[in-house]
Amino acid sequence: DEVFYAAQSGWCERHGIALTGHPAHSDEMGVLKRFHMPGQDMVWRWVLPGSASALEGANAVAPKTAHSAAVLHDRRRNATEPLGAYGWRLSLDEAKWVIDWHLARGNNLFFLHACFYSIRGRRAYESEPDLGVHNVWWERFGLIGDYVRRVCWMLTDGVEVAEVAVLTDPNRVAWKAAKVLHQNQIGFAYLDDAGLDAALIEGGRLCVGRGRFRVVVMDGNAPLSESQRAKLATFQIDGGVVIESWNEASLVAEITHTVGRGLHMPDACDLRAFRLTKDRREFYLLVNEGDEAIDGELSLSSVGKLERWDPIDGTTTIWAAYEKDGRLHTSIRLDRRQAIALVVDPTSQPQPSAASVIRPSAAILEIADGWTTNADDVPSLGDWAQSESRALYSGSVTYATEYNLTGNDAIRAAFLDLGSVGDIAAVTLNGVEIGVVGWSPYVLNVEGRCRAGRNRLEVAVTNSMANELDGLQLPSGLMGPVRLLASDEL
Repeated sequence: DEVFYAAQSGWCERHGIALTGHPAHSDEMGVLKRFHMPGQDMVWRWVLPGSASALEGANAVAPKTAHSAAVLHDRRRNATEPLGAYGWRLSLDEAKWVIDWHLARGNNLFFLHACFYSIRGRRAYESEPDLGVHNVWWERFGLIGDYVRRVCWMLTDGVEVAEVAVLTDPNRVAWKAAKVLHQNQIGFAYLDDAGLDAALIEGGRLCVGRGRFRVVVMDGNAPLSESQRAKLATFQIDGGVVIESWNEASLVAEITHTVGRGLHMPDACDLRAFRLTKDRREFYLLVNEGDEAIDGELSLSSVGKLERWDPIDGTTTIWAAYEKDGRLHTSIRLDRRQAIALVVDPTSQPQPSAASVIRPSAAILEIADGWTTNADDVPSLGDWAQSESRALYSGSVTYATEYNLTGNDAIRAAFLDLGSVGDIAAVTLNGVEIGVVGWSPYVLNVEGRCRAGRNRLEVAVTNSMANELDGLQLPSGLMGPVRLLASDEL
C-alpha cells in the first residue's frame, strides 16, 4: 500500500494524471483508496453465468469492491476489465451476462479487454479473444458497445441510494452477506477499517465519502481496533443499527424493518437492482442474472411518473404505474440476458393508462419450408458445424425464405422467434432491417411489419471464432424452429 500504490498515486497527483488499474486479487479493497479511478479485473473465466461464481467466493466481490472504493473516497468513476482471457469461445451472449454482472454492481467505466494488431500464429492465443476487427462478430459489436455506453452514462454523476454498509476485512473482502443482499435487491457498499475511521456520525447515519449508512452488517473477521468498536457503539446510540449475528431471513427482515425496501419483487432471486438519484430523478437499473424470464409486479419506494428505458436501443417509454400505500406499483418482464432502467420523476404523477408489458404468446405460424442459403454446402436450417466442409468455419451465412399470411394473421403477428441460433442473427423482413439479436431468446418485435400475402424473411447468422481457432465445433447457424408469435399483456 505505502511503497507501491501510494508512491504511484502521489506521482500521478503531482503530474496531473489520474491513476487507474486494479490490485492483484479480486477481494482486495484497501489499496483502492490510492486510485483516482479504483478498478478491478475479471479474467480467465473466473466468473460465469449459471454457476455459483457469480455470488460466492473471492472473485464474486470484485466489481462491488471497486464501486465501494469510489463511494467511500468520492471518486467519479470506478473501472473494470471484464472480458480478459475469456477465450475465443466468448460469445456476445456470455459477454452480455459478464458485463451486466459488473453494471448491476455499480461499475461505470469499462476497459472491455483487447483489440489485437494481428492474430497470425501464436498471436491469436495471448489473452484472447480479440474484441476488435479480427473477430467475426466485430461488425455486430456495437450492440454491446452502445449498450455499455448508455448504462455507464446513467451510472455516472449520480448518487447511489444505499443505506447498508457491509463491514469487512479490506484484504479479504467477504461475500456471504453480499450474496443475500444481491438476491433481495438491497443496495449496499463495502466498508473497510479506513472508511470506518474516516466516517462521521450524523443523525443516526455513518457518513463517509458519498455513503450515508443507517445499517452496518458485520461479515467475516474485520480487524477492528478499540476506537473503531467505540465508534460503532456511538453509531448505535445515535440511532444506527449494527447487525453482528444473522442468517439470511433475519438479515433481510432487520434491514427491511430499519430502512424499508427501495425495490420489492417477491421470489425474484435472480433479479439484480442498482438504485441511484440523478438529475432530480430516481433510476433503478434492473438486470436478469438468471436463465429464466422474470415477470410480475414490483413496487418502488419512489413515487411519480414512471418511464421504462431500454439501453439496448436507447428507447424510452412512459410506463403504466399506480400509487398504493405510499409506493409505486408496476409490472415488468425481463427476458434472459435482459436489462432495463425504470426512471421515476417525483415531480409528476403516475400514469396508470400508459404502456405496459407485452410479451410473446401463442404461435401463429411455424416457418419451416423453403429455406435457402448463400452457401452451397449449407442447404437449409441446421447446424452447419456438423458438416465436414464447415466444421471449422467461423463467419456468416445468410438464410432466406418466403411465407404467406392471411390478413388477420398479419395483424396478430407481434414477435418473430428464431429458436436456436449460433450465435448472432441479423434479421431483414420484406427488405427492412428489423434488428440484431446476439443472445437467447432470439426474439424480435415485428408488430406491424408483416403483411397479408407473401413475406420475405432473411436471417444473416454469424458464429464463433472458437470453431476456427480452437476447433470446438460449437453449434453454428439458424437451427430454429422459426415461428411467428402473437402477444398478450402481463
